[in-house]
Amino acid sequence: MSAEEHQIVEVLEMMLSKLEEVSEKLDNIEDNTHSMDTYHTSMDHYAQTIESVMENDNIMG
Repeated sequence: MSAEEHQIVEVLEMMLSKLEEVSEKLDNIEDNTHSMDTYHTSMDHYAQTIESVMENDNIMG
């Protein structure tokens, strides 16, 4: 392998390493986003339940 080919391989290995780092960070962001979506869905459900209880209380009370 020539010196130039060796340099190309080194650069490609560095690029692969950086791409793997970026991929891992994106996976973490995706996990966090999913957790936030789940949290917001739960909060929306709780808010709707509270609104329903308040409406029923106003009707009865």
